[in-house]
Amino acid sequence: MTLTDFQEELRTTSGWDFSDPRALLVNCALKLPPELSITEALIRISTAIMERKDVEVDFERAVDAATSRPRERSGRTSRPRQERGRSRSARG
Repeated sequence: MTLTDFQEELRTTSGWDFSDPRALLVNCALKLPPELSITEALIRISTAIMERKDVEVDFERAVDAATSRPRERSGRTSRPRQERGRSRSARG
């Protein structure tokens, strides 16, 4: 995804420290692919900005969980959460 000049300026001049951060973005729109929801469009912009700042981004669609559809991770298909390993609380 291409950022606008304004978004790129904000990204490069940001004073925020994102040392090894992770983000989970949840899309609660009910539209199924390939139809693009406004929520997903905003999530794509947010993901592009965060990934350029080396943030590990997970993207979950609530409708996928409800319909057992494959989930996406930064635009790539990923395994369901229970197959990825222990939950955060189990890690200690």
